[in-house]
Amino acid sequence: MRKLICNLLVLVLLLTFNVGTVWAADAETTKDVLTLNEVKELVLKNARALKSVEKQIDIIEAQSYSIYNAYAQIKRQVNSQYTLEKLNEIQEAMSQIQDQVGINPEATGQWYYLSAQQMILQTQLMQTNSIGITQIEQMRISYERARDGLADAKRAYEDLEKTLAFSTEKLYTTILNLENVIQLLEKQYDAAMNKVKALRLQQELGLVTSDMVTNTEVSVSNLAQNIKSLKEVLQKSKWTLNDLMGRDPDSKLQLVGFTVEGPFPTENYDTVLAQVLANNADLPKLERQLRYYDQDGNYTDDSNDIRVLSANIENTKLSIENLKQSIKESVKVLVANHDAKAKNYQLAEVNLSTAQKTYEWAKKKYELGIISKLDFEDAEIAYQQKLNEKVNAGYEYMLARNALELAKQGIIDSQYVATAQASLAGGM
Repeated sequence: MRKLICNLLVLVLLLTFNVGTVWAADAETTKDVLTLNEVKELVLKNARALKSVEKQIDIIEAQSYSIYNAYAQIKRQVNSQYTLEKLNEIQEAMSQIQDQVGINPEATGQWYYLSAQQMILQTQLMQTNSIGITQIEQMRISYERARDGLADAKRAYEDLEKTLAFSTEKLYTTILNLENVIQLLEKQYDAAMNKVKALRLQQELGLVTSDMVTNTEVSVSNLAQNIKSLKEVLQKSKWTLNDLMGRDPDSKLQLVGFTVEGPFPTENYDTVLAQVLANNADLPKLERQLRYYDQDGNYTDDSNDIRVLSANIENTKLSIENLKQSIKESVKVLVANHDAKAKNYQLAEVNLSTAQKTYEWAKKKYELGIISKLDFEDAEIAYQQKLNEKVNAGYEYMLARNALELAKQGIIDSQYVATAQASLAGGM
């Protein structure tokens, strides 16, 4: 139980630090009882991080259009045939005006406008010979890179939505688990207080020593402090989740629990790895960067520039290999964690079944007066603990499964991987 409490505290602190201060929202909802799907819907609707990325996409899109317009303008300037045709059209229009107006056509507004356009096109025609093919190609490359950046930003938005949904699942299940743990600890506290009362009576009769009573009282006091600490963590966790959903942080919040059922299929490492590598967003960007460096090398003869580009190419190749290795290690952890959580759940089911039988037998013996109320309370608490362990094992399996599914889509939650790795190392 102590180990479980410590793990809960660490998880809540991580979630609060990584989620609460960044993904707060400003919309408001007043519903107090919410399901997991309702919570995720509110978070995705109101998250400021998503709104921020939306604005960034708008900026990048506008910038890419500006670059394209500049590229198109240069292409038009280089197209001397197009310029000559436009000049001929303007000259013909000006001649028609002169025929209609007479000896003073420049007095008309239309003549003035056409004259200005004629001067612009004549200037462009003069500049045509000074614009080289290299400049046009560089503008084309700039536009392609801006377009790639826009696609990257849109993919980042989609990935952030999925990451937010998973982080919400982690926080939601953590709150449910905290509530279950606190409820069980409160039962233990009540039972411990009854033991203290019984021990004090036994002390008066000289059946137990004062040290035994004192030690029990200290244990009860520590238990009360644990309950208080967990309630503070629970309150902070609910504050964070309320904030994420766009609610007032102090709003009343009741989350609906749920059960996770099988089947629990095993996952093949090689199959998962192939999916992760195929869908990862960072690998294509690094490979694209190699192409960029290669393109840049075509437009310089400077030895120092070439040296820098060569070093950048080698560093990028190393980054690709490092990323692939990191992905392989993360996938190993996620697959092993998924299978371990499935086994933990199945074991929790067996343990619950055994604890339930023990509890039912203790209940019968208590009703028959064979055992004391304190002994019955111990059996009741043991059964409740196994029930909590089964519920939490279900939550943990769901997160393990969803983390793996997220990875298959190219998104690896590094924080979850680190937690899973520690869990596997600890044999949990």
